[in-house]
Amino acid sequence: MTNREILNKNILDKASKLALKGDRLSAMKRFELLGLPHKKLENYKYTNVDAYFPTELELSPMAPSFETEDKTKLGLSFHNGYLNEKSVNLPESVTLEVLNQSTEPSDDFDALENLNLALKEQTILLTVKANSSLKSPLYINHFSSDDSKNSIVSTRVQIKVEKNSVVRIVERFTSPSTERLNRNHLSFISVEENANAEHVKVVTEGSESFHFGSLKARVGKDACFHSFTFTTGAKLSRNNIQVDLKAIGARGEVHGLYALRGTQQCDNFSTINHLVERTESEQLFKAVLDDLSHGIFTGKIVVHRDAQLVNSSQLNKNLLLSKKAHADTRPQLEVYADDVKCAHGATVGQLSDEELFYLESRAISPKDARVMLCHGFVQEALNKIKSDEVRVSLEELLFEEFEKDIHTRMREEA
Repeated sequence: MTNREILNKNILDKASKLALKGDRLSAMKRFELLGLPHKKLENYKYTNVDAYFPTELELSPMAPSFETEDKTKLGLSFHNGYLNEKSVNLPESVTLEVLNQSTEPSDDFDALENLNLALKEQTILLTVKANSSLKSPLYINHFSSDDSKNSIVSTRVQIKVEKNSVVRIVERFTSPSTERLNRNHLSFISVEENANAEHVKVVTEGSESFHFGSLKARVGKDACFHSFTFTTGAKLSRNNIQVDLKAIGARGEVHGLYALRGTQQCDNFSTINHLVERTESEQLFKAVLDDLSHGIFTGKIVVHRDAQLVNSSQLNKNLLLSKKAHADTRPQLEVYADDVKCAHGATVGQLSDEELFYLESRAISPKDARVMLCHGFVQEALNKIKSDEVRVSLEELLFEEFEKDIHTRMREEA
């Protein structure tokens, strides 16, 4: 048997001992038909998932003992997939419900999404009430520890942003351990009429971790949804993003930055669906790749039939700091209407000799010139974040997690 077959059999054997019912049982049956994703699938062309799962995979970690957490920031925390009720700190305009059954379906054709639905311990529903505006970001922290080693941490969060509301949400995934940890997470966000929501996802998990995360958003009439995906952690990370623009005036902004080194691999797969006329979307993903790292971007913009007067743009830029770093990029357009304005593009390259020469001719040292160009490259992406507080914190995080060592090496090599 191949490693993938052994893994599939192990998951199904252990799932048969669980008391799965309803949508969870249906999801496991779909997983049984699909099996773990593999490179023969177009959507997983560059990602071999089974290479990162332990053979004796456990389906869920043990419930941890919770401690009281600092509540200086709005939000809540999960530990190994379980909600820490002691961490909940929400304003009156946000309600929290723990659901026994998810009210949002998974993609029937994605095995990992179905596995999430089958194995999730609980579904959390956050509702931002109509006509409310949160001045501070709402933080949702997901922490994995050594207690979850060789198991899948499955979490599921639904967020409903009601009419005329404004909210900024940060979901952060961390696991400081160097052990092999596995995460499977889904977020569903519904943005109702004339609402404005920003979702920032931050992946800084341990160097041996596997991270799979899906974000699905539905955007209503005259509403705006901003998404930013920030990845510096995990040995393999896969970010699925789907934004459905469902009513006239809906706008979606889907941006991201992934900075990798060593043998890290990050696979970003996004789909923006323009389902009706007069909708807009914008997308910018940037990558900085060092050592033997591998960055992947697949961005698909679909303009559905009769969705006229659509305005959409998409761009992926990759900066290679090493000759052995590798980038695969696939910007795609599917247009089934004739009165639209769509553009897409991609670049892969190293630091520009002309730009270096220009800076050096302005009395900037070769060492500082390389650092300035690298920092300027990532800053364009970070500037897409609407919340000043979140943007500054990610700038500091990027420096500590990635830029600090890279800049030191650049100065030594110049």
